[in-house]
Amino acid sequence: MAVIWRLWRAVRVATVSAAAVTLTVVATATFSLMAQLPDAEALMDGRETGAVTVLDQDGLLLGVRGQRFEPISTAEASPSLLEAILSIEDRRFYLHPGLDPIGTLRALYVNYRIGSNVQGGSSISQQVAKLAFLNPKKTYERKLRELPLALALDLRFSKDQILSMYLNRAYLGASAFGFEAAAQRYFQKSAKAVDVAESALLAGLLRAPSRWSPERDFAGAQARGRLVLDAMVDNWAISQAEADAARNKLDRMVPLEKPEIAPFFLDWVVTQIPEELVAPDADYVVRTTFERPAQSASEKAIATVFSGSLANMPDAEASVVVMSPDGAVRAMVGGRDYSSSQFNRAAQAKRQFGSAFKPFLFTAALEAGMGPSAWVNDSRYRIGRWSPRNYGGTYRGWVTLETALAKSSNSVAARLIAQVGVKRTIALARRFGFQGEIPPYPAISLGTFGVSPVEAAAAYAVFANGGYKVTPYTILEIQDPVGSTLWTRPRPNVERAIRPSHAGWMTTMLGAVVTDGTGRRAQLPDGRPVAGKTGTTQNSRDAWFAGFTGDRVAVAWIGKDVSGDLNGMTGGREPAEIWRLTMEELHGGQTYTGLPAKAIPASNNRPIATRAQPQPRYDLKRKNRQTGWFGSRDRSNNRQRNDPLTRSSDR
Repeated sequence: MAVIWRLWRAVRVATVSAAAVTLTVVATATFSLMAQLPDAEALMDGRETGAVTVLDQDGLLLGVRGQRFEPISTAEASPSLLEAILSIEDRRFYLHPGLDPIGTLRALYVNYRIGSNVQGGSSISQQVAKLAFLNPKKTYERKLRELPLALALDLRFSKDQILSMYLNRAYLGASAFGFEAAAQRYFQKSAKAVDVAESALLAGLLRAPSRWSPERDFAGAQARGRLVLDAMVDNWAISQAEADAARNKLDRMVPLEKPEIAPFFLDWVVTQIPEELVAPDADYVVRTTFERPAQSASEKAIATVFSGSLANMPDAEASVVVMSPDGAVRAMVGGRDYSSSQFNRAAQAKRQFGSAFKPFLFTAALEAGMGPSAWVNDSRYRIGRWSPRNYGGTYRGWVTLETALAKSSNSVAARLIAQVGVKRTIALARRFGFQGEIPPYPAISLGTFGVSPVEAAAAYAVFANGGYKVTPYTILEIQDPVGSTLWTRPRPNVERAIRPSHAGWMTTMLGAVVTDGTGRRAQLPDGRPVAGKTGTTQNSRDAWFAGFTGDRVAVAWIGKDVSGDLNGMTGGREPAEIWRLTMEELHGGQTYTGLPAKAIPASNNRPIATRAQPQPRYDLKRKNRQTGWFGSRDRSNNRQRNDPLTRSSDR
């Protein structure tokens, strides 16, 4: 018995000692942190950056990135909003010293009884500490650091000041930081004027703002609002009659129309602000190159295809970029649903380009001396262990370079890169603006490297504008909120990428892709000439169509975020269909005159799909043969000369 008593006393002494040490450490940390806390005004504004107000090319509002609203205090906010927040998040906020064990235990019990995460276990002081100073990632280390910070906040500031910090720092979905920004976004009114139903819906977003944002799941936001109303009744904040009236209004609410269009474009514009103007707390008004008809046409085209032939492929994604031949980005769709994924596949994704890269390899062949009518051998060909097969296993024998591109011959592409050289092909790709890693292997002739749709559109714009390098741009002018001009897009330095004749020849060849080759589904019904190229990667993981008319360049891509095939889809199917639908609506009502739009410089424009004939090296009639870059071919006896590659056994 004495042994048990001594053991119990030892445990009790150890427990008391541990508690004393813990309290000493927490108290020391708390008072140390309290002295280091900034002023209340510095903690009141939760904005990490200023606001960027984005306008289209006509000066009409597209949307806002960042937050423009001034912080509000508890004295200014709607009383019903304060009651809703306290009822669902921290009922004992004005009673505890920053930590509330009783409230935590009560929240755990309520959540267990209901079976879902209805009430929060952290006090508002703890949440302010997390929002203002700590990483939001849920870890034990963060929780331990959160405790002394919460105590320090309560010792340094008043309860109203801490609650005001929470009002302005809490994230409520849809890029809205703070209740003022959220009220303006979801209800187009100030947080000073929201009623009981609106307050309940806003407070309900605190648990999972991205999941229950009214722009993503309005029914879920309503359900959360009903739980907040029940919590307000339990907390004696409102009567049951007031809760019933608010619930009826909440049930009658309808989903709000999104206040902005082209969210992927808006996100990308912010990244394009010149570095010399980037400031963490500055507000800007940005006029851009954006065209609403082009955006609407792109979004409708994707919706039409995915509700039709791709209705059975819900996990596939798509993106479209529309650009002027000088590089002005007119529209951007970075994915099918911005609310479910903000990843911009038009600008951020690097996907294999497939056969859509072949025009650049063929351009290298033109620079080496070939012409569209040069003869090439479309037959099995091997470079070391690599022997690419044509799609469908079909080989056509001797064809012109133009036909080889129109039919997207892999074997001809392999022969070309063997003759042109990998280094020369990569150097030419750099001139077209491809910036990513291009591995020095012959397989790049089939586009086995990553390209973004924006990058692809800029490269095809070189063909459309007569051979000048293009840098994609969106911003025309930047002003401050009072209208003073801070920056205007400077006149670009014109840099030639390829000769005008080569741009014209490639335009002719790309026109044949659409009229006689793999891109027939991209033909426009009004007869407007189209030039473009299909692209399909190995195992049908990515499908592309890139092309242009006289005044617009567009790229359509379809693929999956998680690696997977597209059930045999090729670039000549749904991507070409999306491209055609986009251009068809974009050009609808415009009379085709046969002339391209002005590019830089205008004197080098070439009409789309006009036949540009190569100059023979000698008289074709006298010699009865046509000279190409692979040597000369005698048509009378079907014999190829002066080309060691074509004398292989796979002819």
